[in-house]
Amino acid sequence: METTPFGIGILGCARIAKKNCRAVKSASCQITAVASRSKDKAQEFVSEMLGDQEPVNIFAGEDAYDQLLNSELSSVYVPLPTMLHEQYVARALSSSKHVLLENRWQYHRQATEKCCMQLPKMESF
Repeated sequence: METTPFGIGILGCARIAKKNCRAVKSASCQITAVASRSKDKAQEFVSEMLGDQEPVNIFAGEDAYDQLLNSELSSVYVPLPTMLHEQYVARALSSSKHVLLENRWQYHRQATEKCCMQLPKMESF
């Protein structure tokens, strides 16, 4: 029985994203979207890291990260600078996305609690 790979989107095309993209691809996951302010950089990232894997949605421009977060993806990898983690983790959580980070993302308890407040309320079973 063949399983469907778990789809994940990447916010940004930094070097750390390339390194961790290799790990994501080897863990029964599939990169299904990439967002970057630069369309050329996003296309270069997809070409270099994903080759001929289809389909990969590319979101580009000043609102690329928001476009990806508003898409149908269920999970997102945030390889952005630490100072942007709180902003984009909160947005991802409020969009009901699973979030993957490679390092700690908060230094203050209050900021962590604020982001966790973005989690959708779950109904009891």
